[in-house]
Amino acid sequence: MRLQFILAEIASGLRRNLSMVVSVILVTFVSLTFVGAAGMLQLQINQMKGYWYDKVQVAIFLCSDGSTAAGCATGPVTAEQQENLRNVLESPAVAQYVNDFQFESKDDAYKHFKEQFSNSPIVDSVTPDQLPASFRINMKDPEKYQIISETFSSQAGVETVIDQRQLLERLFSVMNAASSWP
Repeated sequence: MRLQFILAEIASGLRRNLSMVVSVILVTFVSLTFVGAAGMLQLQINQMKGYWYDKVQVAIFLCSDGSTAAGCATGPVTAEQQENLRNVLESPAVAQYVNDFQFESKDDAYKHFKEQFSNSPIVDSVTPDQLPASFRINMKDPEKYQIISETFSSQAGVETVIDQRQLLERLFSVMNAASSWP
């Protein structure tokens, strides 16, 4: 008999407060949806990090005619300086950190630029002389970027050394902040 009384009171309370019951259910549903979406986004971000970190490169941009960097005070990179950089990349001290590397001439850089920005009007205003030649390095361990940076930043003919992982770090930190936003 008591069970029947309790169930009757629950039913009566739910009927009187139907709008409150519906609102609690909706709020709970929306809250759990956001928690689930944030969790799935965090998993996707971690998966993207694992995928992209293996593909990032370190780029050593060489001095060109218009370079204003301190290492370019003597002018554009010479063939001798370029060969010296290649020898340093192949030396045992640096080779232990490098999977492979390739040289990208100004013309190659221009071809890649045209492919990458084929639908942009900026393609028509850029010439091969405006793009620097570079060495593209695939690292064994991308975390060891500093060793390459320190080795090549002070070399003659080097304008700058850029780690693409730093660009990805900014992107992933924004995405992490978005997934943990209240």
